[in-house]
Amino acid sequence: MNQNVLPNHNDSKEKQQQVEEMFDRISVNYDRLNRIITFGMYVRWQKKVAQLVEKESPRMILDLATGTADFAIAVSHLPKVKIIGVDISKKMLGIGHLKVQNANLQKVIDLQVGSAESLNFKDETFEVVIVSFGLRNFQNLDKALKEIFRVIKKGGCLIALETSRPNNWFINQMYQFYTVSIMPFITNLLFQEKLAYRYLSNSALSFLSSKQLIEIKKNTGFVSVDFKPQLWNISGIYISRK
Repeated sequence: MNQNVLPNHNDSKEKQQQVEEMFDRISVNYDRLNRIITFGMYVRWQKKVAQLVEKESPRMILDLATGTADFAIAVSHLPKVKIIGVDISKKMLGIGHLKVQNANLQKVIDLQVGSAESLNFKDETFEVVIVSFGLRNFQNLDKALKEIFRVIKKGGCLIALETSRPNNWFINQMYQFYTVSIMPFITNLLFQEKLAYRYLSNSALSFLSSKQLIEIKKNTGFVSVDFKPQLWNISGIYISRK
């Protein structure tokens, strides 16, 4: 399947720049969008990821493609933890900064502008790296995974929440109908940003299957990849161990 779906097919800009501009445009509505289009399941998935992170007892966490810092805040209660959130969208991070300040978490969470393909951290810095619905937005997935692998400590892990494709034929047809027809209609009706949400739909449908993504992660060097399907395999949580 094609990974390189672009927010604007008529634009000559690279994917990373297009994705950055798209998320800047929808930043104000992004948190509400996630909850609406997943019928609140996003919050449940977030709690499951937070529980998995908690089991690792990490001191250093990288929340990659952090967006508005939802996941960073969700794990900020862990003892003696330091969380660095990285994203390419300055406007998403701007909202994240306000949320961090309002929660008085400035000493725990540090938000930075940056790219997954070129992380500004030393080797083996983090026990855990989190990526929530961000893998399919990376311009170069292989390069991003290699960078993630580099900054994870030995024995640490990447915990990624990402869209998947249902194995059941009927569920898959319903999922495609919802993603192609219903989701863009809802988002355009509520937020008037048709192209951006069409990209989110298309990128979800065209992204790698869970089997393909597991294979790529193992080829990157992860010694094991555990996949936990969510809601009939519509999304899934990947735990990749270094």
